[in-house]
Amino acid sequence: MAVLSEKGRRRVGGFFLAVALGMVVLGQTILKSRLQGTTYVNYWLACFGCAITAVIVAWLDLRVLRLKSRDEQRQLLEKTLHQPEGRGESHE
Repeated sequence: MAVLSEKGRRRVGGFFLAVALGMVVLGQTILKSRLQGTTYVNYWLACFGCAITAVIVAWLDLRVLRLKSRDEQRQLLEKTLHQPEGRGESHE
């Protein structure tokens, strides 16, 4: 179902988030005087693209985790319902 493992998704998302943050810092400090015209627009579009990519990866990670959790809950419910009477924990 998932193309990347949980660890891989987190690394990819973290990478794009770090790149976007770095671009914001550089764009507001060192590169501020050099960004003009088309370069300015392209730079901030690239920064926005990195930020959006990080958000999409985080959303996909959340979706995969929700599906995994739902499947585990379903399996636990089925296991509990199919457990023979008297073999469960005793509640005194």
